[in-house]
Amino acid sequence: KVNSLEKDRSIAMLKMSKLSSNQGMQSSRISEIEANLKDFKLRYENESKKLGLGDQVKIELEKIRKLQKYIVFTLKQQEDRALQVLQIELNNVLAKYLTKHYQATIDSKDYQIKMLDSNGREVGESTGEGHVLKFAFISTIVALAGRKTLEKIDFMAEPTIAPLVLDAPFSVLDPAYQGSVAKNLADQTNQLVLLLSSAAWPSVENSLNDFVGKRYVLISKQSGSQGQKPIKEMKIGKRRLLLNEYDADRDESVIEEI
Repeated sequence: KVNSLEKDRSIAMLKMSKLSSNQGMQSSRISEIEANLKDFKLRYENESKKLGLGDQVKIELEKIRKLQKYIVFTLKQQEDRALQVLQIELNNVLAKYLTKHYQATIDSKDYQIKMLDSNGREVGESTGEGHVLKFAFISTIVALAGRKTLEKIDFMAEPTIAPLVLDAPFSVLDPAYQGSVAKNLADQTNQLVLLLSSAAWPSVENSLNDFVGKRYVLISKQSGSQGQKPIKEMKIGKRRLLLNEYDADRDESVIEEI
């Protein structure tokens, strides 16, 4: 038993000697690496000082961080302000032109616009008042961009101001609202282009006459004979305009300034 234990001890001593030798080698490598690292750091600091990049990079990164923080904060402020002004302007339009006591609300989370009656119940979008709200929203957005609203916003980047072009916009509106919506659109925009049918014009004529800069009429020309076909007319002021012609050289639509 003693001989067996002595043998085990000899094996353990041999392993310990090898591990000790290996530890010494690893310690030597660690010392060498640490010395190289220290040397590299010293060389990096010396080169950075020569080039002046270290501190300069830190300064520029701090500028970027501050600028990013300012932009995020300012855009959030402008978003909140824009939604507030938009809601105020929408309700001003509704109060001025609707016969009912309705108000608009805007959800800041998803920008959903709802119209509520005097009891706080949501009004359907397909109603005549719902269509008035849509036009009020469009005109108010354009007015905000053109700084034509009573409440102003100092935008970080100026929004685009462009003509508002609407094709047959009043066909979905109750005749009682057509004139008021037309006047609001004209009041709120810098330039407005409306494509109207002869049937819609009488309802909005009085509201738009003071704003009109140019008028054009589209005349349909047909190469065939009239036969039993009707002649369509349109009245603008005291003038009566023919909207279609027959026995023309070819089938076409002609735009004429009036």
